[in-house]
Amino acid sequence: MPYFIEKIYDLLLPHEFQLLLWSFIICCFVCFFIVVYRLRQLQTISNDLRRHNLQLKILMRNQSDLWALWWQSEQVLICSPELYKKFGTSHSAQMSPKYIKYLFEQFDYKAFFKIAHNGDVYQQECKASGEESIFYIFGSAKKIKDDWCYTLWFRNISHQKSKIELHNDIINELRTERDIMKDILDNVPLPIWYKNPQKKLLFCNKAYANTLEISPEQAVVDQILLKSWQQGGRTPDLTELVLKTKQPQTQKSHIVIKNERHYVEFSETITQKGFILGYLNDLSEQETLQQEINHLAKSTHEILEVISIPVIIYNTNKQVEFFNNPFIKMFEMDPAWLETKPTFTEVLEELRTKRKIPDTEDFQTYKNRRLACFNNLLAPIEDIAYYPDGRTVRMVTAPYHNGGLMITLNDITDWLTLERRYNTLLAVHRQVADNLFEGLVVFGSDHKLQLYNSAFCRMWDYNEEDLSPPPHLEAIIDKIRTRIDYQHYDPSWDNFKKRIRAKIIDRSTNKEGRIKLYNDLVYDYSYTPLPDGSNLLTFLDVSDRYRIEKNLLERSEALELAHGIKSDFISMIYQGIKYPLRRILLSFTDMFEKKYGDLNSNYKDRLKNSWEEVDHILRFIENANDLASIESGNTVLDKENINIIQLIDDIKTTLMERALEKNIHISLNYNQEDIFLLQGDIRRLKQVFFNLLRNAIAFAVNSEFVSIQINDFPEELHIEISNATAMIPYEDSYGASKKLKKGENIITGLGFSLIKKIVTLHGGKVTLNHQKGTVVHCTFFKKHS
Repeated sequence: MPYFIEKIYDLLLPHEFQLLLWSFIICCFVCFFIVVYRLRQLQTISNDLRRHNLQLKILMRNQSDLWALWWQSEQVLICSPELYKKFGTSHSAQMSPKYIKYLFEQFDYKAFFKIAHNGDVYQQECKASGEESIFYIFGSAKKIKDDWCYTLWFRNISHQKSKIELHNDIINELRTERDIMKDILDNVPLPIWYKNPQKKLLFCNKAYANTLEISPEQAVVDQILLKSWQQGGRTPDLTELVLKTKQPQTQKSHIVIKNERHYVEFSETITQKGFILGYLNDLSEQETLQQEINHLAKSTHEILEVISIPVIIYNTNKQVEFFNNPFIKMFEMDPAWLETKPTFTEVLEELRTKRKIPDTEDFQTYKNRRLACFNNLLAPIEDIAYYPDGRTVRMVTAPYHNGGLMITLNDITDWLTLERRYNTLLAVHRQVADNLFEGLVVFGSDHKLQLYNSAFCRMWDYNEEDLSPPPHLEAIIDKIRTRIDYQHYDPSWDNFKKRIRAKIIDRSTNKEGRIKLYNDLVYDYSYTPLPDGSNLLTFLDVSDRYRIEKNLLERSEALELAHGIKSDFISMIYQGIKYPLRRILLSFTDMFEKKYGDLNSNYKDRLKNSWEEVDHILRFIENANDLASIESGNTVLDKENINIIQLIDDIKTTLMERALEKNIHISLNYNQEDIFLLQGDIRRLKQVFFNLLRNAIAFAVNSEFVSIQINDFPEELHIEISNATAMIPYEDSYGASKKLKKGENIITGLGFSLIKKIVTLHGGKVTLNHQKGTVVHCTFFKKHS
């Protein structure tokens, strides 16, 4: 300060006032500086507030959510521009907070104030009035000094709501799918598990838990792994192999499940996310089945070894697995070489070298076709192969287990030759059948038509079209219904049909019969069961014979009456002259015995001739009477057991004198001692054999043999009387069925007719043979006797 000023200052103001003035000035300066500093602070704060206010406005304007705020003291609503638009007012409008209730009717003021005053955030979803939009309303309150500032935000969540609902639906579907998959896995009978890359068990199904006899939840919580629990680490860790190789792995071993030994297969695979999915397959049944298959294969090989059909079996690797001796013999193969298990191609090449397979233009194509059977063959196929040596072989190729092949070969050369001969013979039979007068039809074992001829079609009015395809027996019977007079046999057609069918189906015996038709036709039928199970029926039209038989039957009734009269007449004559003739013979016998004196030689010869004539007449009358009695049915046999050898030997002794007169030797031969005929009439049989032996002696030439042969069999008795050269005369060429002519006062046709009648009464038959002399053959059936 300048000096003069200081002097002036000292003169004007005292020293105390100076101190006070300077203090005042200093204070003013300090206050000034404080005010300036505070003003600067307020300016900074004001600028900051303006900037923040501007930022807040910009932020509030750019918000997609609607907002509103108001002070409790002012009750003037400040809103976002979008909310003003919803209210339908401008920014300068004075609106009360109650307008919010107008826009959102569901807004709860009381709940908002209560929650906001407690310092919590109020939250509510409301539907905008007159719209389908849904808003999420949340807000809070802040107390500033003594006034409350309330803030509300309105967020349109309609789109998010639909997305949330969609997401919830997806989540529910995923949960449903998860439950379905879990239910499916729980119902799978195989144990299944799911592990993370750290080998931690995340899931297992019920089969897995049942194997461990625990619940699935406990298995997951306790991390009980089936492999470690059962195997105890005795085998390589399958999960480690899967994680290491990144490839599915399987492992077979025996384990104990529920105190039972099982052969199982562990399988695990890795998913795209690195998790492990595994399952356990129980192969115990397959193991047992494989053992049975091996046993069966061994048994099959033993059987194939002894059969006569050549067989060769190739395994999956197309190598020889089995062959039998017929195969070696057929193709002249070296068994030692086959034991080395050559391949199919090698065997084929060897057979080609030996010319033991059919010649083909392209062998490579033939080989490829045969090789393709290993992969493509699903069912057996049959081929006919023609070999270079002239043989025809039927080759059957069948799939063998595990992709192999079994080939059987059968030489059918002879069979084809026989088949050709059979077809030729069958064609001849068909031609012969078509030329038969009888109708012929054959039904097979399945009762379908098998063979018929043209006569059958003609007799039953069938066309070729009616019998093609071959109809069943039932259809044939129904077809002839309109032609058969079945009511003559049974009023019911069904019963009659059953009777016909039963006669054909029952193959016990041959059957014959006669059937009448509506149009006055009569057919004789004959049924014969054939050895192959077929049934043969033949039909013969006997309509004319039936009418003739009917007429003859009427005539036979009249003849029977006349025959009865004839029989009575012959019996009366026999009784009238029998005793006189016997007395005459007795007188001739007394004369020969010289009871009335000696007779000269001429008289003796004439007496002998007279005796023979009378004896012949007596025998003739006796034969006539016996024949008449037999034909009338009045003859009753006096049956007893007869020693045939003794009976014929007695007759031989009786006629020996006559045989010696002609120097004829009689031989009696038999196949066993004591031959008996049960239940025979000895008088009638003596009459038969006496007449036959006497006839043989009478017609025999001097110094000839007459043979008697007796053969006893289990069912039949054969007696044969023959001479070597003599031909006994008879009426025609049917000797056994006609009468013998009268010889030299020996026997007449009447006598031979009587012989046939007597033998027939004993259940036998008589036959004649003139090829070498005359042979009379008598056959007696023991069953009949």
